Amino acid sequence: QTVASVTADGLVTGMAAGQTEIVIINGAAEEVVPLVVTTPLLAPATVGAAGGVVETPNAATISIPQGALEQDTAVSLTLLDPATLTNWGIPDAFEFAAALELDVGEWTLRKPGQLALPVAAAISEGTEVVFSQRMIITLEGEQVEAWVQVDRGTVGSDGVARTGGRPGRGVRESGSYLVTWAQPGSTGELQLDLSLANPLSADT
Repeated sequence: QTVASVTADGLVTGMAAGQTEIVIINGAAEEVVPLVVTTPLLAPATVGAAGGVVETPNAATISIPQGALEQDTAVSLTLLDPATLTNWGIPDAFEFAAALELDVGEWTLRKPGQLALPVAAAISEGTEVVFSQRMIITLEGEQVEAWVQVDRGTVGSDGVARTGGRPGRGVRESGSYLVTWAQPGSTGELQLDLSLANPLSADT
């Protein structure tokens, strides 16, 4: 029985509960990654140190990896109706794709969870999306609420936006999360190469 399938662009889809391995090859480098596929639990559900997948009736899921939680924790997530989000303030140049409230208890996940959220049919396959968390930050000496990007992802052929697991904070805490997208050509990406003028010594 096939446990999982992998597309040409690297999307892994669970097919049946079980364990397998995936071989990742990048140039001369090769890594064998163990994969465990489990049956999703209906939210709210208890997830422990072994990890698990929690799913809502409307197909929103969070996958919590093994070792992310130290003890059994009640996990829930709720997709939010955009009509009720009048005070959320979508960032300029972006459009709404999805929003949810996530509860993973009082813990910060030791490894980021992976979200999969259904989006509107008008958002086409391959569209890049931004996952942001509502946080309180200090701006010019004052504490304000702001959206802080925690991950990026893409919309699949099934109309689901998935976090990409890119380097960064990731989805680690309870709170409000917003998924947005931008029309082609309306945003850009800035890459910086930083070098320290006075680098610290190795024993500092």
